[in-house]
Amino acid sequence: MPPRERLRVAVAETNALVLCAIVRLLETIDRIDVVSASANPVPIAAKIDSLKPDLVMMDMDVAGLAEPFPGVRMILLTIHDGAELLEAARRSSADAVLCKARLNEELPLTIRRLFYLGDG
Repeated sequence: MPPRERLRVAVAETNALVLCAIVRLLETIDRIDVVSASANPVPIAAKIDSLKPDLVMMDMDVAGLAEPFPGVRMILLTIHDGAELLEAARRSSADAVLCKARLNEELPLTIRRLFYLGDG
């Protein structure tokens, strides 16, 4: 798959401080457009057709409230780490499950891996 020009990302995170931190982190990654950031997953799920995101990032605790989005990649976010993270990843149909404590290191690499964004 060739590198994408711009990647459209929607974020649903129940903790407002974590949501702001995620949006700030995404804004540091080249070719990322945050098209929605919400402390409630329902608006993203309701607007998926109009938002047309390439990626939805969602808190694992509320992800069960949303149906899978056809054609949209998903990264689940969790506070759990270690064995709990591995178990969550195994149970999930998401493209990736990331620990919130390590997002600074892991999110840019995961996005590049999922979308072949290159080194930009």
